[in-house]
Amino acid sequence: MSSKPQRWNIDATEDGFFEIRSQVSGFVLDVDGCLPVDGQNVQQWETNGADCQ
Repeated sequence: MSSKPQRWNIDATEDGFFEIRSQVSGFVLDVDGCLPVDGQNVQQWETNGADCQ
């Protein structure tokens, strides 16, 4: 069993994609700098509709 800070929801968006949202902060998973490269950092960020979320 995981603790609540480790729990995420995967939500469908209106345009057919998905967001990975923290159950604690409400922020979504976001690729730092929107750079699609191996090893790029990820962070929690407010939803802004960017392709990197």
